[in-house]
Amino acid sequence: MRAFSIRPVTADLVGQAFPVVQAAAPDVTLEQWRAFATNPPGENGMGLVGVFNEQDYIVGLFAYRREPHLQHGRILRICHLAAVDLVDSEPVLQALLQAIEDQAKAQDCSAILMATPASYLKVAAHWMHPLFAARGYLLDSTQIRKMPPS
Repeated sequence: MRAFSIRPVTADLVGQAFPVVQAAAPDVTLEQWRAFATNPPGENGMGLVGVFNEQDYIVGLFAYRREPHLQHGRILRICHLAAVDLVDSEPVLQALLQAIEDQAKAQDCSAILMATPASYLKVAAHWMHPLFAARGYLLDSTQIRKMPPS
């Protein structure tokens, strides 16, 4: 079993994270990434979290923002989710999902909402969607969401 560590992507790690960002969003420039990633962490409930492999390389990351939601109260909005591993991306995605759920709990959020990139819809049926579904996430055409159990 692979061992990953989860921790914030701090200013000194922004450059190391860029290849992961590029894999998920090839049109994003290094300058755009640096501008986005170097916003003060925690401001407006925002942050970046990375998944680090055994060699301490970033193999996954997500950006989050805590925000109010009319129906669900406080939610954790996830954007820029990326899981990249040359061997097997599934364990990286599993680690990311666990980190997202842990972050939602730590932020006292009752739901998790993620934008659904068009590229996700092309591969969702292949391998990603079952991983999300097994953890209680629902997919619609605009976002992936996890609702609290009823």
